[in-house]
Amino acid sequence: MSVVLSLGAVFALVHGLKEIARDGVAVTAVLALAVGAGAGFLFVRRQLRLPHPLLNLGLFARRRFTGAMTAVIAVLVLATLRTVPPVGHATAENDVDAHRGP
Repeated sequence: MSVVLSLGAVFALVHGLKEIARDGVAVTAVLALAVGAGAGFLFVRRQLRLPHPLLNLGLFARRRFTGAMTAVIAVLVLATLRTVPPVGHATAENDVDAHRGP
C-alpha cells in the first residue's frame, strides 16, 4: 500500500506540473496536483504509524540530516536550471543551425 501511495503521489504531482508548464493552469492540472498532494499526505501519515516504515521520516527531525537533504535538493535544482533553456529561447544547437543557413 505504501508503494502505491508514494508512486501515486509522485506521478500525479509530476503530471500536474507538466500540464501547467505545457498548457497553463487548467482544471485537470489542478486536479492532478490535488490528487498527488492527497496521496502524499496519506503516504506520510501511514509511514509515521507503521512499525517498519518504507521511509523513516523520523530522520527529518535531525537538523544535520534535514540540512544535508536540503543542500542536495538545492544542488539538483540549480544543476537542472543550468541545463534547461528559458522558455521561448532557442537552444545552442538551434542557434548553430540558424547561422549555417539553408
